Amino acid sequence: MEINFNLSELSGFLTFMFGELDIFLKVLIVSIIMNYLTEQMTYIYLKELNMIKIIQRIIRKLFLIIIVILGTMIDSILNTQGLVRGAIIFFFIAIEGLCILENADKCGVPVPDWLIEKLEKLKVSNEQLTKRNKK
Repeated sequence: MEINFNLSELSGFLTFMFGELDIFLKVLIVSIIMNYLTEQMTYIYLKELNMIKIIQRIIRKLFLIIIVILGTMIDSILNTQGLVRGAIIFFFIAIEGLCILENADKCGVPVPDWLIEKLEKLKVSNEQLTKRNKK
């Protein structure tokens, strides 16, 4: 049995799973990739690189993607027009950004305090929004 699909079917499936490819999803994808690369560079720099850590990082990144898909599905069920997905994406952008800065710091790269503060504010404001929505 042969499975055939065309590009428009694949595009439709990906849109169903992730929502539209907006700037927020693009920034998240880039943040995930940059964080993964900076983690590997940090492990090389600190001479702590091993296959288990590489596999663990890949699994964590896959969970981020799965949680974004879950948020998209919840939005579809609740008809919240991307609110849940957006909150999840903002939260993960902040987390990934903070991890990138942490990796840079571990390698001796100076990190501006104001940038850390901005990412922490994004993380905190998203956590407050999540708590408010649970009530």
